[in-house]
Amino acid sequence: MEVPAFRLLVAAALLLAFVAGLVNRWRRRSKYDLHRIPGPPAYPLVGNMPQMLQWEKPQMHLMLLEWVKKYGKIVK
Repeated sequence: MEVPAFRLLVAAALLLAFVAGLVNRWRRRSKYDLHRIPGPPAYPLVGNMPQMLQWEKPQMHLMLLEWVKKYGKIVK
């Protein structure tokens, strides 16, 4: 039974993408425990954007300054 070349090409491309993703994740791994950095709770993918959009003032940088006062100079 002969497998078409297109299917082999797709399978090879998927395998290559998977391996490249693993290598990229390994290279970008953090040397620090980023979960210990204080900061406001955030949602996956959107982060703190909902909190910023609900803020009554139009200057979002003022909210960031409030977070710095509350959580310290390093905020995630």
